[in-house]
Amino acid sequence: MAAFSKVSAPERDRVTFAAPAVAPSPVASIITRLRPCLPAILILLLTVIAYLPILHAGYIWDDNRHITLNTLLRTTDGLRTLWINRTALPQYYPLTHTFFWVEYHLWDDHPLGYHAVNLLLHACNACFVWLILRKLSVRGALLAAILWAVHPVNVETVGWIAERKNTLSGFFYLLSLLAYLRLEEESPRRALWYLLSLALFISSLLCKSVTCTLPAAVLLISWWRHSRLRLRDVIALLPFFAIGALLGLNTAYLERTRVTASGPEWRFASTIPGEIVARCLIAGRAVWFYLSKLLLPYPLMFEYPRWHIDISAAWQYAFPASAALALIALFVLRKRLTRGPLTCMLFFVGTLFPALGFANLYPMRFSFVADHFQYLASIGPLTLLAAGISNLSRRRVGDFLRAEILIAGLMALTFARTFAYQDELTLYADSISKNPNGWLCQTNYGALLGSKGDLDDATAHLMAGLRLHPINAVAADELGKIAEIRKQDQDAADWFQRAIEMDPKVGTPHYDLAQLLEKQGNAAGALREYQLAVDLQPNHAPAHLSYGVLLAAESDYAQAAKQFEEAVRIDPASTLARRDLIAALERCGQLGEAADQIHELLRRLPNDALLYNKLGLVETARHHTAPAIAAFSHALALDPQFTESRQHLDALLAQTATKP
Repeated sequence: MAAFSKVSAPERDRVTFAAPAVAPSPVASIITRLRPCLPAILILLLTVIAYLPILHAGYIWDDNRHITLNTLLRTTDGLRTLWINRTALPQYYPLTHTFFWVEYHLWDDHPLGYHAVNLLLHACNACFVWLILRKLSVRGALLAAILWAVHPVNVETVGWIAERKNTLSGFFYLLSLLAYLRLEEESPRRALWYLLSLALFISSLLCKSVTCTLPAAVLLISWWRHSRLRLRDVIALLPFFAIGALLGLNTAYLERTRVTASGPEWRFASTIPGEIVARCLIAGRAVWFYLSKLLLPYPLMFEYPRWHIDISAAWQYAFPASAALALIALFVLRKRLTRGPLTCMLFFVGTLFPALGFANLYPMRFSFVADHFQYLASIGPLTLLAAGISNLSRRRVGDFLRAEILIAGLMALTFARTFAYQDELTLYADSISKNPNGWLCQTNYGALLGSKGDLDDATAHLMAGLRLHPINAVAADELGKIAEIRKQDQDAADWFQRAIEMDPKVGTPHYDLAQLLEKQGNAAGALREYQLAVDLQPNHAPAHLSYGVLLAAESDYAQAAKQFEEAVRIDPASTLARRDLIAALERCGQLGEAADQIHELLRRLPNDALLYNKLGLVETARHHTAPAIAAFSHALALDPQFTESRQHLDALLAQTATKP
């Protein structure tokens, strides 16, 4: 031992390294490097497996309005309009539609790309949930993130392209929260983290303003961590509250004015105090509904039954009263149970608040609840469940509580649920089978069947939708279309008139009636209905186009040109509208404007010989010989057999040759 203790350092090193070393295998080395990322990889893998069938899905309700029928996605001017005109679309969510704009230019209107991005965003959000809970040292953080990622109530958000609002706003919401939590770390970069958190919060609001509840959630987390509200947190969050309130109120205003979420269907009592009580009844019942769907996610449906609210029914007060008592009990027991359960449930209720019915939302017409409304809110109860399972597991509770079984069960339910979202017909049929009194799905299902030629079944479902909801202008309008297909023109006109009486603010029945009158030769009546249609729906390009065609047929070319200009403004990619505009401008003698429109159209159709011939004719009429010769020459280069262009070109060349 004495001799060993005197060995010099170089000799010890030499002896140590002389021993044969076992090199780690490549697989072990990779696993070691990836170890910190393994939970995130697991979350991503389980999420993709659970939602895999959604990648084969198509479009469902409202998706077309956001993608295929959204002409603002097609041009740079449209992108600019998304940001500067808050009424260009029913809701002002410019960042969400900017993502759609980018994706439209990447993969056009193929649904696979949109579904893949939605799924990826949800998986990333689940990873952010894990990072946040781990940072807060919450027990069962990974389990909570997985439960939230694969829970079937989120299928509506992930499988519905229009709900990109949810996944994208959630993405920025969770990143903002992560950035804000860095403020707890004493660092010279605290100001940068604060500004980053604020910028991400604003981004989330520009995707969907329901995330305005974030600053309240931050205060709740601060109270949970420190057992008190700190003044510095309140002051720091004042800009968050102000910006969130501003954009939240803007959404509420647009919901009432642009989305038309107002009227008798949103009134539940005859007095203001009674209305407030009714809204509390809705909110209390909704809280328990959402919690029950998290604990027992069956049956899930696209359109849940709409409750009948009666402020005189004593039993309906049990829902808000029991919800309030449960929160009070958790507050009283906060020292014995810790503040965790109260924090999770307050987060749940607070994040749900914008969708609890205190503000008018369009879906309240047919249901007070929807799965996608609790996308972020469900993190709270599932975190509480995961923490409870983790605590029980440490006490060696039986195998029936093992988290793996719960995860596998939820994944199976989610996988099965995704098949309902493959297309609109499947989704509506699924919902009708579970809620045959859902008038929205009955109406939309009937309209789809009618568009596919199944007129008898379409009529049955549309009549059911009308019976369930007598003020159903969509059903009446679709019944009018079916009557028109069956050559029952008088019945069709009657249905269109009924639709107009049911909802005078909608232009579609006026447009359909105008087309029927035009077909019958009643030009005056058709012109009147077209005018009403474009007044009520100024962004409906087909109405402007049809109106312009009829005006041109009546030789009112100046007014026709205005309608074609509106159609082109709404849908700049419409070659038909631009060609009609060119013809109307020619008739009005506005040859310069006509030439400009031809040049614009040639940017999209550079190989159209007819267009070059038209440009040559317009330039000839303007006495612009050189541009006319160039245009006719271009037409002949594209089509050497184009006789008309050859004749005009020869005439111009002969004319220029005779000039001194």
